[in-house]
Amino acid sequence: MITISNLHYQYGSSRKVLTGLNLELSAGKIYGILGSNGAGKSTILKCICGLLLPQSGSINVGVWQAKDRLPSFLSELFFLPEDPFGPDIKPEEYGRVYGVFYPKYDHILFLSLCSDFEIPSSHRLDEMSHGQKKKALIAFGIACKTKLIILDEPTNGLDIPSKSQFRKIIAKSTHSENCIVISTHQIKDVENLIDHVIIVNEGNVLFDKSVAAISKALFFVERPTSVTSAPKYYEEESIRGYTVIEPNPEELESKIDLEILYKAVLSDPKLLKNPFN
Repeated sequence: MITISNLHYQYGSSRKVLTGLNLELSAGKIYGILGSNGAGKSTILKCICGLLLPQSGSINVGVWQAKDRLPSFLSELFFLPEDPFGPDIKPEEYGRVYGVFYPKYDHILFLSLCSDFEIPSSHRLDEMSHGQKKKALIAFGIACKTKLIILDEPTNGLDIPSKSQFRKIIAKSTHSENCIVISTHQIKDVENLIDHVIIVNEGNVLFDKSVAAISKALFFVERPTSVTSAPKYYEEESIRGYTVIEPNPEELESKIDLEILYKAVLSDPKLLKNPFN
C-alpha cells in the first residue's frame, strides 16, 4: 500500500527532520505512529500526502507517487490535519460541496456519523469548537470511503465519550482494501485500536512491529515489588508497584501497555530488538 524509501526532509537549510526514513504500510490495517511533539510525525504524514516534497527518497502509495498528487490519488486519500480548517457552512452542506471530489462518498453515512458524534447540524463549522469541528471532519473522512485515511492527532480536543465513539467508528471502518494511519502523542487513546505500532523520535523510526508480534515476544505485568533477579527489559514504578516488560518465551497473553512500551523504546532504542530477532 505505502512504501517509503530512504526519505530525507528538512525545513530550511539546517533543520533536518527525516534522515533516511524507511517504512512499509499494508492495506487492511490501522497503524499508530507514536511520538512526542516535534518527533517528525506530522512531517511523515504530509510527505505521504504529497503536501511536502522531500529532498530525496521516494513514497509510493499503491500505483501512485505521492509527490505527483494526481487527481486519481487525491480521490483515494483523506487527510485530517491536527488543526483542521472549517468553512462557514453547516455539516450537511459541507458534505454535498466537498463529497463530489470523492467517487465513493456516502452522504447518508456522513449524516449518520455526525449523529453518532452528536454534532449540532444547525451550527456552521467555523462556529464549532475545535473538538466538534474535528469530529465532523472525521465523519466526513470515513464517509469518503477512500483507500487511505490519514489522521494527525485526531483525538486532540475530543472529550472522553467522543474518544470512545471515535475508536468504535474507526474500528468498524477498517477493511481489507483500506489503510488507516493515526499519528498521536496521546498513546492511551489508540491503545486498543491499532494493529501496528510505529514509534518515531527525532525523525527516526525506533520501533516498527505489529501488535501480534509484540504480544508474542513481550509479557507486560504488574509486580508488587521490583524483582532484580528475574529477566526483564524495562521496569517502571507505578501506584500499584512496578509495571514490567519481561521476556515471553512461553508466548503467554498479556495486555500490551503502549505507554510503557513507548517509554522503554525511548529509554534505549536497542533494548527491545533481541526479542524480535
